[in-house]
Amino acid sequence: MFTVPLFPKPQFPKEDRPNYTMGFWSFRIMAGLGMLMLSNHVPGYVFSYNLSQLLTNRFR
Repeated sequence: MFTVPLFPKPQFPKEDRPNYTMGFWSFRIMAGLGMLMLSNHVPGYVFSYNLSQLLTNRFR
């Protein structure tokens, strides 16, 4: 019924395949730095919005 093997043989020799470890960790570092930048910018934006409201509104 099924003639295709479950795990096919790789088409390229091991020395011709790219190193996936570098891509894996590069993506993890990029995503981590993006989250770090986002976590720094969001509170700054909220603080600057509240600060501008404090400076423009008068106390009654």
